[in-house]
Amino acid sequence: MIPRIVVVAALSVGCGIDSGLPMDPDPAPDPDTDPFPPPEQGVQITSGPIPLGPGEEKTVCVMVDLPTDAELPVVRMAQHNEGTAHHFILFRAGSALDPGVGDCPGGLFVQHAPIYPGTRSQGPFEMPDGVAITLAKRQSLILQLHLLNPSDHDVVEEERINLYAGPTGVAYQKAGVVAGSDYDFQIPPHAMHTATQRCYVTNAMKIFALTTHSHARTIAVDVSANLASGAAHVYHNESWSEPVFGQYAPALELSGFNWLELSCTWFNESGKTITYGESGQDEMCIMFGYYYPATLDATPCIGL
Repeated sequence: MIPRIVVVAALSVGCGIDSGLPMDPDPAPDPDTDPFPPPEQGVQITSGPIPLGPGEEKTVCVMVDLPTDAELPVVRMAQHNEGTAHHFILFRAGSALDPGVGDCPGGLFVQHAPIYPGTRSQGPFEMPDGVAITLAKRQSLILQLHLLNPSDHDVVEEERINLYAGPTGVAYQKAGVVAGSDYDFQIPPHAMHTATQRCYVTNAMKIFALTTHSHARTIAVDVSANLASGAAHVYHNESWSEPVFGQYAPALELSGFNWLELSCTWFNESGKTITYGESGQDEMCIMFGYYYPATLDATPCIGL
């Protein structure tokens, strides 16, 4: 049995970074009164309290090591925040990192494989039966938080992510993430604009979930795929802040060396050209898919 474990990384309000990680679950909220208790079997990752001033926008990363002595087969994921999480992404770190909260390490999406992306309203997500994202014992994780306080008063944010473990002793099929992004678009001033990018995957896969990420000028995001059964439109979303998390049963089957197509439509109300960028004033056009059977933790969908 895998016990309930809470992993905390606290951001000190006035003293920079507190890299202490209490491993004793006693400080955790009472699961009988907490609206988002840790899983009975699995791990809860928490950022600790992060203060934000009026109108403040910031990006921070939480680095933690799983305090587990065995592999963790993750079959369900869920998250909770206080409403200022523009987006969060949980990564599997590609190398050991010092635990704590601070600036994000370089090479996100290149050196570190995404596990769980979402926005402030992201709901729970379950793997198909017999499928799991398997995390190694003592796996280093990175939780990236892009926070935006639109109010005129101080707030305190805390992002918590539950990784629910499946039963041990099961031969799970490995799940991986396939990701693609358009970096080259230019949205003209005072105009509606659509950018479409076709990208390619090298291996066959069964995609069982899709979601996307973009910013506030989004009108729609669409994904098409050249499935084994033929080309098809498979995903549509019209909300930048609460993107659809599409789940597919049966899974969408792609043969090897095939394509996915990502299309984003925006309206630019400003007088300047908008391009790709990290700020909420810029734009993004990103696709995340979950698939099995995976040989890699993360598979890039490569644009040509």
